[in-house]
Parts: sequence; structure tokens; C-alpha cells
Amino acid sequence: MKTVILFPITVTILEKLTSKHFLFFIVPIVMMSIQAYTSLFIRESRTDTWICTIAAALIFLIFIFYIFNICEKTNGYDFKDVILKALGKPLGNAYIFLFGLALILSIIESAIIESGSIHHTFFLETPTWYLILFFILPAIYCINKPLDTIIIVVLVFVPLIILTETTLEILVHKYKDFRYLFPVLQFGVTKQMILSTLKQIGSLSNFILLFPLLYKISDKTNIKKRSIITLSLVCLSLIFLMIGTISFFGTTRASNIYFTRFLKSQRIYYGGFIENGEAHALLQVVLGWFLKYIICFYVLLDVFKEKIKNRKIFIIALTTIIFIFSYFLSSSIFRLFEFLKYFQYFNFIVLFIFPLIIYAIYSIKYKKNKSNFPSPN
Repeated sequence: MKTVILFPITVTILEKLTSKHFLFFIVPIVMMSIQAYTSLFIRESRTDTWICTIAAALIFLIFIFYIFNICEKTNGYDFKDVILKALGKPLGNAYIFLFGLALILSIIESAIIESGSIHHTFFLETPTWYLILFFILPAIYCINKPLDTIIIVVLVFVPLIILTETTLEILVHKYKDFRYLFPVLQFGVTKQMILSTLKQIGSLSNFILLFPLLYKISDKTNIKKRSIITLSLVCLSLIFLMIGTISFFGTTRASNIYFTRFLKSQRIYYGGFIENGEAHALLQVVLGWFLKYIICFYVLLDVFKEKIKNRKIFIIALTTIIFIFSYFLSSSIFRLFEFLKYFQYFNFIVLFIFPLIIYAIYSIKYKKNKSNFPSPN
């Protein structure tokens, strides 16, 4: 048992993961993508992007509510077991491979956004390979530690991320012009709006990356309620973020700025006393993407633990591969955003469509033959 003081509260950390700890894991996994590259979505649906965000959030929350209902009724908290029982061994292993690929791509996403955003907005003369190394070397240290160490890091960093996000939005509020949000649905529901909504659903569906950890949670009866409340708050913050970004820049500028967060922070000026909030944006980017990196890496190690013979060698080998791909993608801002565009569609299929089908099949099979399934608690 360990105790960590997070002002103004003291958190006791057990060796097991609890539903309260799990809430902190949700923030970096779900929030960071839409928050970091809002221009990717605004470029698609322009002034209607915030409506797409609301639609994506509602669809996603209904989807999660449905999945958790099945988990409760069937005691299906072992993600790999659910997949194999729903699809059978051949198809189940194929999806587990795709899920592992989604985790690796999310790890690469974390490295390229952290290095690419800092390089292209702050330190133009600093090469991206140096920023990637500065990012992944501390991550290796955390990944090699047990779960309780990662829990401590998450519990310390997430409040800082929320604090910097809240402070930055308060400071830039006076520069917003909400007339930029109109006209609404000028051309009706267009193909671009649908694509933007699908991309944002794909981004929110990163939450499924945490499902392999559900079996580790000691108090499973509270997972559904606490997760849905936390996800609702995260979705609400992302809706306000999208509205704030459009009302701050207007759609023309917002769609052509790659990392809006940094430019937004540069405009802050309060009588010479508070000037330039880049430190807020920088802290948020480094901490948020670092957390997503180590969480996804830990989940990947847990999913394939039976097949990994030597954990340290695997971490070093995979980190090397991630470094090479991350350097290739982050060295060009156009290549980086092209990857991110298709990555959202990949997430939509692998982390939204497939889990929806898998859990629906699992629920049907459970109703037909309950004797071969674990009994609900």
C-alpha cells in the first residue's frame, strides 16, 4: 500500500487497480486526440464541426452504455475472453492482432504529436528525433515498472492537465467571438459533416483501448457509473473546446492552423501582468501525450504477455521501431496530418464497429448458453 498526496487530497494507492484510479486513466486516453488536432475536424465540416462533436459524443456515450450493460449482465470484464468466445479462436486472434496494431499506432500517435507539435510551433531548430528521444526514454523507465507506479504517475499528472486546460480556457475567453459559430447547418447535413462525426467517434473510441484493464479492477460494480460520468464530463469539455476554438479563430484560420492550442495561448495578454500562456499548452501536451504513451504501452504488454518471452528486449525492440516510424511521420507536418486523418477511420472501424459487433454476438451467445460463461457477481 502506498500513499500519494495530491493537493488538496490524499490518495491511497493499493496494489490493485480500482474504479477510482480507472477514472484518471480515461482523461488522457479519450481527451488528447480531439484536443490536440481540432483543425483536422474543422477542415472537414467547417462551422458545423461543434454540432458534429455533440453528435459524436452522444453516439459514443450510447455505445459505451450498451457495452457496459453487457459487461454487467454477463460479467464480461475479461476483454480477450469476450473476443474469443464471441468470434472463436481464428477470428478472435485476428481481432486481437488488429487491437494490438491500434495500440501500437496510438503509441506512435503520442510520440509524433508531442514531438511534431513542439517542433513546428516552439522549437523549429530542434530536430524531431531529439524531441522523440526526450519523450520515449523516460517512458521506457515507467513502462518497466509495475502497474502501481503507472497509477501514481497518472494520479499526479491528470490533475495538472485539467488545471492547465481550465486555466487556459479562462484566460482566452475574452478573445472569443461566438458569431463565428454561425450559420448553423447552412447546407443541411452534408457528407463532410458525416465524415467529421465518424472521425470524432473514432477518436473518442480510444476508450476501448482501456478495456483489457477491466479485469484488473477490484470493485467492478462501480465501473459503469463512474466511467460514464467521467466520459460525459470529458465529452462536454471537448464540445466546449471545439466551440471555443471556432469562436477564437473562425473556421478559415482554425482549419489552416495545425496545432491551434499553441497559437491560442500566444494571444493571452492581461495588462502586462499575465502574458503568453504557452507554458500552459506546453505542459499539457507533454504530460497528456506522455500518459497516453505509457498507458497504451502497458496495455499492449498486458494483452500479449503470454507471447512475450523477454519483456525488456520486447520493450527496447518495439521502442526502436516506434522511434523510426515516429521520426518519419513527424519530420513532415503534411505527412503527419495525412496519417492522423486515416488513423481516425481505422479507430472508428477497429475500436467502434468491431467491438459493437463483438459484444452483441457475445450477448446473444450468453443468452443461449449461460453455462459456458462466467457468472455475474
